[in-house]
Amino acid sequence: SSSSSSSSSSSSSSSSSSSSSSSPSSSSSSSASSQQSTLRLTAQHAEPTQVFRPSSNFQQRSRLTVNISDHSQLHVLSSANPLTQSYDLIAVNPANEKLFHAACGMDGIDIICVDMCTRLPFYFKAPTISLAIQHGIMFEVAIAPAIRDVSARRHLMNNVLQLTRLTKGKNIIFTSQANKHMELRGPYDIIN
Repeated sequence: SSSSSSSSSSSSSSSSSSSSSSSPSSSSSSSASSQQSTLRLTAQHAEPTQVFRPSSNFQQRSRLTVNISDHSQLHVLSSANPLTQSYDLIAVNPANEKLFHAACGMDGIDIICVDMCTRLPFYFKAPTISLAIQHGIMFEVAIAPAIRDVSARRHLMNNVLQLTRLTKGKNIIFTSQANKHMELRGPYDIIN
């Protein structure tokens, strides 16, 4: 008789626990359904995100950038060199005015990089810049150093203004040269 009373008490406790648990679950199911309807409404009104899908004519190119401090290094960059033939783009960073002028007249160079965020030790000259444009050479301008420092920003604005006047806005490439993701900027930020 004692075993039957313990089983009846356990069954009554289980029934009471099931009845107590049914009321929170019914309230949680009603709140879950309201959340689902809210999610459905917001999902319908949300604008779709755009995913970058490269077009069929998207091409990734390899690049070699060489810091040049001597005239002999320019001759190594000739198109006959097998090292330079293995890259799609050849960029040079000349250390002084003579090397800059020599690089503007070379055929094997695609990009000339000049640190525009410092005071340049020379001025850009119209005949040299037009010679570079005739050879199809682009001028690269890095903007991230100007984001980091106010004086670098001032130098960048002056140097780019001078270069833009001589090139008439042609053959200029803006790059980030960012060290952190916060230094990245979009094209419209650069225009402003």
